[in-house]
Amino acid sequence: MQLSCIVTNQIKHEFTEESMYKYVFIASILIVSLSFLTACNDTHDHDHLDIVGFEIRQNDQVIVTQARNPQTGQIEVTGRIDVQSGESTPLLTVVFFDPDGHSLTITESDFSLNVNPVNTSVMTVHHNPSQARWGFTVEGKQVGTEAIQISVMHGNHADFESRSVTVQVHSSGG
Repeated sequence: MQLSCIVTNQIKHEFTEESMYKYVFIASILIVSLSFLTACNDTHDHDHLDIVGFEIRQNDQVIVTQARNPQTGQIEVTGRIDVQSGESTPLLTVVFFDPDGHSLTITESDFSLNVNPVNTSVMTVHHNPSQARWGFTVEGKQVGTEAIQISVMHGNHADFESRSVTVQVHSSGG
């Protein structure tokens, strides 16, 4: 009986009015912080694009495709970009597709195209968004095979990144 009174008195002592204010204050800060984090994630997720594939078109002809193979279920890239050394391709236009296979029209200004070459000694990529927001050209610098990766940037991060796309630079004589 005496032991239980001591324990009860210690518990009463630990939960004074001052300590309760501390616990309420800390709990309030945690709740407010979590609500800000949750609100940020909820709004941001709605702006992301659901891209599963794309086509690169040159003169209205599809030269490269990234799509899911219906037999294997794997994402595959078919085709390549060809350019002669010392020359540039005509404008190459990228068309993106959603999971249902419908082409996406991306009009929001916070999305942009980014084309990254693996090796800039073989070729360079030129992208002028004011000329063609979803287009670019490739300039062949020396004979060889390299790759590019296409991304759709959303602010400072990629909403979509392609598999490697082959670029073949041919000699200017053929």
